Amino acid sequence: MIQAILYEDEVGRLVAYSAMGHAGYARRGHDDIVCAAVSILGATVVNSLEALCGVSTDDTVIANDSGMLSFVLPEDLDLCQIHDAGLLMHTLQQGLRDIEGQYPKNLKLSTRPIDDLRSSKNGGRRNDQARSSAIRS
Repeated sequence: MIQAILYEDEVGRLVAYSAMGHAGYARRGHDDIVCAAVSILGATVVNSLEALCGVSTDDTVIANDSGMLSFVLPEDLDLCQIHDAGLLMHTLQQGLRDIEGQYPKNLKLSTRPIDDLRSSKNGGRRNDQARSSAIRS
């Protein structure tokens, strides 16, 4: 099963994404439409953030063997980038909800506070540093 997580900042904006695992929809070695759908949706959002919004994501990780894709939006976005990135992040959320609705045994989507991601990157230590005021509109 793919575990997909969208992370929200302190004011409820979607600011990071992580997906890991394999859907297990198809037998090993066969094309898996659920893995393909989740992968292309995530990759399209990362590419669109850069190409359309001028936003390079922080800490982007793509590991095909493990089925992992993760990224974090930078903290220094201008108001236009915040808006446009928000639309793309909500498009990602809606697409994942649609896939989860059709394939609930193969994809689990959850939303968590960004502090969960920060603490996992700090070896379990909580990072209470607030997001930049530039991302608060």
